[in-house]
Amino acid sequence: MWGPDPAPIPIGDARRQFLMAVASFIAFGFLVKAITPEPPAIRREYPFDGLVKELGGVEENKVLYPCIVSNLLSIHLFTLG
Repeated sequence: MWGPDPAPIPIGDARRQFLMAVASFIAFGFLVKAITPEPPAIRREYPFDGLVKELGGVEENKVLYPCIVSNLLSIHLFTLG
């Protein structure tokens, strides 16, 4: 369709077929969502922004991550050497 050769079908038919394909993908997604059963239990809800405060907060996790990575690398290099 976007090649240098002329399209073998009229542009109106190509557009209609493309839109039908897109619509069928969207309809299939809605169908799957409609027939998927609800979970048997209520999803857990955490207070205080998803337990960020209780788990130490985002800033503390950002500081902790490089420390964990460096410890894992040192353990890995120790086992190789």
